[in-house]
Amino acid sequence: MDIVITSGWLTADPEHGPTSKGQYCNFTLGVLEYKFKDSNREGLFLPMVCYDDTAERVKKTCVKGSFITLTNARHIMDRWEKDGQKRQMLKIQVYGFEVSRFGTGKEDDQGRTLEQAFSDLPFDNQ
Repeated sequence: MDIVITSGWLTADPEHGPTSKGQYCNFTLGVLEYKFKDSNREGLFLPMVCYDDTAERVKKTCVKGSFITLTNARHIMDRWEKDGQKRQMLKIQVYGFEVSRFGTGKEDDQGRTLEQAFSDLPFDNQ
């Protein structure tokens, strides 16, 4: 079973366009690798792709800085050839997502950043 569930911020406006059978949308999700109570966090930049209805929804609801949670996604291997060399890249294909209350302002409805909202959790995620 291959299920991806994560949350993060769009690093740029989504790129979208037509395919032979519908439409696509590419975007990159910036995710913090959480180590609670520790300031040494690293960012992960995860390439995403979605198609048709999901692509249309991303196009209508997401912009650079939007905070989203993937609710239904899986890993895919994108393969192509360039200048005679075979290339590949792991991507995440998105089927379902929610735009978070943290929205484009990166704050929740109480004015807290995501880091502030999680700072009082009683565990350390290594």
